[in-house]
Amino acid sequence: MSSTELSTGNTAPTNKAVVGTVTVKPLLLKVHRWLALAVGIVIMVSAVTGVLLTVGKPLDRVVNASLFTGGQQQVPYQAFVDAVRTTYGQSTQVRLRFPAESGGTVQAYVKTKTWDGSAYFDPATAALVGARAKDEGFYNFIFELHSDLFLHDVGEVVLTVASTAFIIMLITGLYIWWPRKWRFAFRVNFKGNATALLFDGHRVAGALFGLFVLVNVFTGTYLVWKPIATWVTAMAGQTPNKPPVLPKDPARKLLPDAPLDTILANANVAIPGGRLVDITYPKDEQSSLRVRKHLEGDPHPNGQTYIWMNPKTAEVLKKTKWNEGDLGTRVQGWGYPYHSGRLFGTANLVFTGFIGFVLIWYGISGTLLWWKRRKSR
Repeated sequence: MSSTELSTGNTAPTNKAVVGTVTVKPLLLKVHRWLALAVGIVIMVSAVTGVLLTVGKPLDRVVNASLFTGGQQQVPYQAFVDAVRTTYGQSTQVRLRFPAESGGTVQAYVKTKTWDGSAYFDPATAALVGARAKDEGFYNFIFELHSDLFLHDVGEVVLTVASTAFIIMLITGLYIWWPRKWRFAFRVNFKGNATALLFDGHRVAGALFGLFVLVNVFTGTYLVWKPIATWVTAMAGQTPNKPPVLPKDPARKLLPDAPLDTILANANVAIPGGRLVDITYPKDEQSSLRVRKHLEGDPHPNGQTYIWMNPKTAEVLKKTKWNEGDLGTRVQGWGYPYHSGRLFGTANLVFTGFIGFVLIWYGISGTLLWWKRRKSR
């Protein structure tokens, strides 16, 4: 029996509804197959790199331990800003990520005309302990490939299109699989020929794990294609939570920045407690400085509590706790940790890796089925 016969069924219809089903299934099978051929390579790259990322970050911390090992903080926060600007230029936009646990390093994201990467500073002394480019090292390379295929904005569009196509594939696959007799729904015939075994393995894996794969693919698409969050917020009748914009004032550019320690002191008065995650200095004179914190109960590992400050006066301009943001942002707050395997500990990480392997199996088994069908013609 061929894979086509297996997918469409060779039992005579018994009623009009079945006639309709048998008529539609071959069409949906073609849609399913041609979408797979069109976007399969992109989906496979995403699946393989996603699996590698589940183990890549811990390995990166071991292999490059010198970049992530530091002492207890003994210098003021301003020392890290000064260190970045002394090393990379006074005009460098500063973004600092602070360690989640003691013993780590302060990571500065640096982008100049000639270099884009991260620099790592010892919290005890603010001394530079190392630096690497954005795509340097195994983990960074895999992360960039997974995030945008090294194509930046174009890559994000390609990933979004491929993910949308794959969601359609999952839905059509479910329709094709939907059984007339449920006792055969999850049967895998290990005594049949290779084609029948491949087909059973493909359809049963799709039926059992398709929903989980769908959630992973959707959350990945949600994170990559930023307008989706805006659409979700709009459908909820809300306004996106945007940072405040400072009025134009040519004289402001001549003023020195307020000390970072003063800025953080005011931010902590505005929203007490929590863990300081990062600080992002403005990219231009009308932008505000952003302080990011992680408060108790926030599902996002990096936190979604923001305090926007005037970098010159240390005045608090706006504050938003993680549970006060717009719906699109709050959905992202749950989607990111689930997609990255960090929502409910090690079990989430292992399950995310497993779902990645399931997605790889979809690609391998589907490709082999297509190839065998092509050869049989």
